[in-house]
Amino acid sequence: MKNILLLFVLLLSLGSYGQGFVTPLEAEDIYLMKSATVTLNDNSQMIGNKFTTWMLNNGMLTSFTLKTLNGDKVKLNAEGVKSVKIETDERAKAMMFMENISMNKIVHNDYAFLEHLDTVYYERVDVKDGKYRLLQLLNPGFDQYIKVYLDPNAKSTSTSSTMGGFGSGEDKSFYIKKGDRSFLLTKKNYKNEFNNLFGDCQALMDMVASKEVDVKFSELPLHIALYNENR
Repeated sequence: MKNILLLFVLLLSLGSYGQGFVTPLEAEDIYLMKSATVTLNDNSQMIGNKFTTWMLNNGMLTSFTLKTLNGDKVKLNAEGVKSVKIETDERAKAMMFMENISMNKIVHNDYAFLEHLDTVYYERVDVKDGKYRLLQLLNPGFDQYIKVYLDPNAKSTSTSSTMGGFGSGEDKSFYIKKGDRSFLLTKKNYKNEFNNLFGDCQALMDMVASKEVDVKFSELPLHIALYNENR
């Protein structure tokens, strides 16, 4: 009950972003970092307490200089990095929240993902024929089977929001990873890809057949949450 109340407060007070995933970190927000764990392609790790320089473009981390715990500064490019886990402070946590997941449809979820709202993840994603990018994970906490990443080149609808006084838009594409497959999911191809993503979850398919759940691109967070519950 405590987690559900916390989610409700977040939804009412913090504004909205796109489809209801975590709000992407902006370049100017990197200073809110408390610590960072960098995993290189060889699975070795480096831990630091700040980036002294960084290049972040629309959710894509291209390069950064990590100040390690012993004071060394190490410059890294995305090509050599497997993942980056950034622990942020409470101000950043207030900017990363979930919305649009219908609580009346997700009756068994304990909203454990709320514990992940103070952590930003960038992960190595194959975006096209062996071409990799470090992209921000948008569904931490309910990414057990399907991971959603920000598309740096995504177009969005232009809508307005009265919640929190922020304007918002709905992204029309995301990078998706399920198993070993990574691909660009768009609003246009969502219905064609729906069965590939969720067809192995009979409970969700039954909800779609009974019209309890709509196959709409805007409902992607709900579909993933239900998939996690019933997989």
